[in-house]
Amino acid sequence: MKQFRLIVLLSMSILGSGVISGITTQDGAEKIKSGMEVLEKMIKAQGGREVLSQITDMTTSGTMEMIQMGLSGDLTMYQKEPNKMRMDFEVMGIVISQGYNGEKAWTTNPETGAVEDLSDVESEDFRKQSMGNDSILNPEKYGITYTLEKKELYKLSLIHI
Repeated sequence: MKQFRLIVLLSMSILGSGVISGITTQDGAEKIKSGMEVLEKMIKAQGGREVLSQITDMTTSGTMEMIQMGLSGDLTMYQKEPNKMRMDFEVMGIVISQGYNGEKAWTTNPETGAVEDLSDVESEDFRKQSMGNDSILNPEKYGITYTLEKKELYKLSLIHI
């Protein structure tokens, strides 16, 4: 079993160093110069600026598991351009909703069903999460800057126990 773990660790290290070194070394074939270049590649990979600018609302759904608590449930997230969002979690037949209406974040109290405003700190977090494609396409409009931080590679040595 120890040998298997060692092989997996070694394989992951070799694969990871190959992928990372292609991005971080100066001599790499695809030299990435700035965070904006990475952003432009992401935009292109998602269909381009024209496609992303035409998306005005999005619905994402899935399931979630909280293994430690033995719970599972459904999750649905709705997002509307430019800055509105709602998430519904259903766990054990109880639906908890959270959202941002463009000005303030709110949640439903699972015990009473009442809608409650979230704190200013939580509202700011939701504001950032609710930013849609326009914030990706025009980050300067929202005061957002992207930078690419260099990563250093370290040699790994295997220790036999």
